[in-house]
Amino acid sequence: MKLVGLEGRTQQFEDKLYDLSETSLDKNSDWFKPLLKEYTNYDEWSLLVDDNNIVAFATIQSHNFPEDHRRLLTRTYYDPHIRNRYMGYPPHVTPAMIIVEYQLAITEGKKRFISMEWPWKKFLLRNVGNKINKLNGTNFSLRDKLYKTVPDSNKPNVWQNIISEDSIGLESITRSEWHYRFPNAKRMSNRTNKKNSS
Repeated sequence: MKLVGLEGRTQQFEDKLYDLSETSLDKNSDWFKPLLKEYTNYDEWSLLVDDNNIVAFATIQSHNFPEDHRRLLTRTYYDPHIRNRYMGYPPHVTPAMIIVEYQLAITEGKKRFISMEWPWKKFLLRNVGNKINKLNGTNFSLRDKLYKTVPDSNKPNVWQNIISEDSIGLESITRSEWHYRFPNAKRMSNRTNKKNSS
């Protein structure tokens, strides 16, 4: 696989997003179509190509956040065959770790963080942070609270787990408060997962 940017591949990337919006059963399939109009809002797209085909991608986000904040591994996607191929491989050769190494290099000096929705996925995100730290000498750690990642929305999944190296200047709530506000959110998440696996 080769890591590349959007330069010279804009049409290929748009075609990929369109194809995914029409055919993908990925759990994140609801954001492929909006990305066709919004992908230029993001700072830097990283594409992984295999035999000249885009097989994975992710970006960096600064919009909607304080000026010095950068969310890494935003809008991450792997083709299913790539996800399966790299199960059990050393972390440094997985798509996310290849991409995040580059993202770390170009965001030095910024308040960098990675987020993941649903409180019960905090340990999965913590493990991601541990891998990044081991490979890159960083100091990402799981924050105690959930942070609002979309300012103008109050859906349960916009309050997300975060790993970061520093404190983050986003609105936050405790995990217990989240469960109080959104008592049916677990069922919503389960329905989404079942829909996408069918």
